[in-house]
Amino acid sequence: MSLRGVGVRQVAYKPPLGIGYSQLSELTASLDVPCMSNTTYNVVLSKMGDTIHDAALQEMKLAGEEERKFAIETGCFDDDGVPMCTVIADGQ
Repeated sequence: MSLRGVGVRQVAYKPPLGIGYSQLSELTASLDVPCMSNTTYNVVLSKMGDTIHDAALQEMKLAGEEERKFAIETGCFDDDGVPMCTVIADGQ
């Protein structure tokens, strides 16, 4: 199943709004637009979740590789010789 089309957009915009299939069905009915079945909704939602997870994992791996490279270039290592970067999480 491809992650393209109106159905996927319907599924994609619902979780951030805090609504699920039942509310989607009511919304599309009020707009006189056909709604996908609950089974299709769940398949699309699951596939979308997998796609987002895979993309996030890939980005985190790339960020880790960049941080490792930067740490090696700047000579920052922990006591065990593992490259490390100082991270400030609170923005100060």
